[in-house]
Amino acid sequence: MTDRARRLATLAVLLALAILCWSRLEVSSSITHFLPSGEEAELADLARRMVESGLSRGMILRVRGDGDRVGAARALAASLAEHREVLRVERFADDPESAQALFRIYFPRRFYLAADDPETQIPASLDATALARRSDELRARLAGPASPLFARQAPRDPLGLFVQIMERARAAQPAGPRDEAIVLLRTRSSAFDFESQSRLLDDIESEFRRISQRYGGNLVLEQSGVNRFAVAAERSIRRDVNFISVAGLLGVGALFLAFFRSPRSLAIALLPPSLGIVSAASVAAFVYSPVHGVTLGFGLTLIGVAIDYPIHVMSHHGLDPGRHTPAETVERLRRSLSMGAVTTAIAFAVLSLSGFPGAAEMGLFAAIGICVALVVTLLCVPSFLPQDGRSLAGNALRGTATFLRRSTIALGRRRWAAMSVPLALCSLALVGAPRIEWQDDPGALSTADRALVDEDRRVRSAAAGVDLERFVVAQGATVQDALALNDAVYARLQQVVAAGAADGIRSLHSILWSENLQRRNLASFRSESDITGRIDAAFRSAGFRPGVFTEFTRDLEGPSVPPLRPEDLAGTPLEALVDASLVATRDGWAAVTFLRGVRDPQAVRDALGDLAGAHYLDQGALLREIFTRYRHSALRAVVAGSALVFGVLLLRYRRLAPAALAFIPSILVAFATLGLLGIVGVRIDLLSLVGLLLVVGLGADYGVFALEAADDPDRMASALVGMLVSWLTTLLAFGLLALSEHPALRSIGLTTGIGVSLAFVAAPAVMALAYGRAAR
Repeated sequence: MTDRARRLATLAVLLALAILCWSRLEVSSSITHFLPSGEEAELADLARRMVESGLSRGMILRVRGDGDRVGAARALAASLAEHREVLRVERFADDPESAQALFRIYFPRRFYLAADDPETQIPASLDATALARRSDELRARLAGPASPLFARQAPRDPLGLFVQIMERARAAQPAGPRDEAIVLLRTRSSAFDFESQSRLLDDIESEFRRISQRYGGNLVLEQSGVNRFAVAAERSIRRDVNFISVAGLLGVGALFLAFFRSPRSLAIALLPPSLGIVSAASVAAFVYSPVHGVTLGFGLTLIGVAIDYPIHVMSHHGLDPGRHTPAETVERLRRSLSMGAVTTAIAFAVLSLSGFPGAAEMGLFAAIGICVALVVTLLCVPSFLPQDGRSLAGNALRGTATFLRRSTIALGRRRWAAMSVPLALCSLALVGAPRIEWQDDPGALSTADRALVDEDRRVRSAAAGVDLERFVVAQGATVQDALALNDAVYARLQQVVAAGAADGIRSLHSILWSENLQRRNLASFRSESDITGRIDAAFRSAGFRPGVFTEFTRDLEGPSVPPLRPEDLAGTPLEALVDASLVATRDGWAAVTFLRGVRDPQAVRDALGDLAGAHYLDQGALLREIFTRYRHSALRAVVAGSALVFGVLLLRYRRLAPAALAFIPSILVAFATLGLLGIVGVRIDLLSLVGLLLVVGLGADYGVFALEAADDPDRMASALVGMLVSWLTTLLAFGLLALSEHPALRSIGLTTGIGVSLAFVAAPAVMALAYGRAAR
């Protein structure tokens, strides 16, 4: 294949992959990407499913300020009900239409939902004293303003079973007539669908501004919803990605103009990382969909890593006095380039063993990108380079190369000076190790505006009345198993509330019981003898005619409907509670009970102690525990990656001394980086360890490049100036990441920027030690 054909093929592949990425790539900002995926993570899996369930699709809108708040809220609800992204605006049990729907569902099933402990409570409700008290209550209701409604129901429900059910249903709803300036809605798309949710949020703001002018003009809209945090996080990530890519390219462009004189050289150097990035993104779009924004931000830093390979080729070719063609230059460097790329790819590939989808995604993305960049460097870059490399090198490149070579040779003649660099790295590691502080809070990986957080809490506190981060789950193999356990959990938690360990609960049990408990209720009623006679005797003294309640007995003898099931509540105001509280898990189902004002978490755990499958979850504490385990896993990955890199170096050099020298810029630098972060008081999180793996791989690159060129002064100059340009480009990319608003990207950038800088300082020392050893 001619050079021209190879150039055209390279550019065609780049264009095709870029189009594929544009059409297929979907981006996510969900924190669930960084939850574990192993068997030990069953509860974390439930937390993930809750975040991604219907619960995350809900929004609460609250109108405050001077003016007609209620009118504005109703107008906003009516307008949003027509929005294509709004699945429904929630109604309440007090709404006439909703009340009729719930009457049709619950009234025929009132015998199924009478008592939590039917074998005890139903007989007690039918004794003479209880019936007399009930007759007085019914007489009082019939004298009240709602007497027409009770007059129609009373012959079929003298015990008020339906009224009790409706009272439980009202208490279970998150809001209602208590604050009519609140609007509850549910979105069609996931909270993490950026395009759909950002349009919806913008439309809500613009529509409310229009309505506010009509209803007073001084109204304020407060909102709560997972989608607001997801959209804010993704907007932040996109701003950072745009800034990093533009600023990084400008910085790298300035470097290339200084060292290689021509913008064409920059375009050539960007080919391998560009093809590596679009190839990795194409694979990720099919394997991981959607791709997390942190993965893309991390992937863009491959510009600063994979560009090392063409820079290494160009610096050698540019300083070559016209003796070799580009293909011959690449052939001379094939071994060192391949070794550097393999060690870096191994360091990233170890991330796939972490057990966390987000880290595995980043590892796969980077490993693919590095390997593709190496192949492009070896096969395609020579076709773009001039035959005479001297036209590439500017005065800055030649002068810097000469200075670095002389300095390194001088350092090699003073062994003690060269040894001071690894000794200084050891000192940093030893001094800083005791000061290292770990950050195991997953919330630290995401960014949220404090005002947004405070607003969300205010709205949820006013509308929901529960803490959405603390809950109890009842797990079962089937829906009915989960509901049966939830029945028992409800009874235990009522005792917890009575003891003052919590202020209250919001449970699915308020509206839906297991079929087993419902059938026990019906059986308990039917086991009682002469219910009609006992009711007539008790109600006669309150003025009710004998025989007026015979319909109650007929309904009891043959209910016309089966027990209540979750699907029966679809389309009612209670559907939202079912969606939020009944969650599919990997192995079955879970019924979720939300808690309010937990004062004694241990009392909650103790109350659930003997209920197999029932768990108290504090999402914050759970995720901190998970991330602590992940930190240990990531540390093991760093150690394993280091061991694999050293094993590859040992196989390459066949002797311990050169392998150890090549390994100094990776292993010593990794520990020195941790030590320096500990000394300056920067807390280390899981993505710091991800960045540390990158340091191990890049450090191995520098060690290999330094060692391979140590025995040839000409190659030494080319390798040193190549590493300088590579370090500066990598530092630009990762240094800009350290300025990101997103904590995850900032953590990777800070750790890697420091580590790569230390690795570049260590590389000339390795070259000097190897040169001095060869000279002796």
